[in-house]
Amino acid sequence: MNLSKEQEIEKLYEKFRKPLFRFISYKVSDIHSAEEILNDVFFKAAKSIESLKEKTKVQSWLYKIASNLIIDYYRRKKELYIEIEDDMSIEDDSNEETIFDEQNNLKLSTVKSQVKRGKESMKSFFEQCCTFEKDRLNNTLQCMPNNSCKNC
Repeated sequence: MNLSKEQEIEKLYEKFRKPLFRFISYKVSDIHSAEEILNDVFFKAAKSIESLKEKTKVQSWLYKIASNLIIDYYRRKKELYIEIEDDMSIEDDSNEETIFDEQNNLKLSTVKSQVKRGKESMKSFFEQCCTFEKDRLNNTLQCMPNNSCKNC
């Protein structure tokens, strides 16, 4: 029996929707993003079902599409925020005299401590004004402003 493209995608959707969603939601902690990725998987599958040469490998094909979309998701997320590192590292091969001359006649140790205090102050400010959503690996997924913040 020869199925139409729509019927074929519909059958794949019914068969693989739940296991694919479990796979995606395990990798992506935000349930709405996981649902969106799942929809994108079947959209891409519908567009390129004719290119699938071996119909017996449809499951691995769908999971590969899902994996690629998850990678794309995290790439987009990474572009949306700037990570503030707690430790300050200045290359050791820099000459202290050069730093002294370039930074308003301040010693290197003074510059390092000022940068560290500045980072701590920024971190404290953001923690007071924002709520951060993190994934299971402690990567920041989303930053939402607090309504009670007086500085925002």
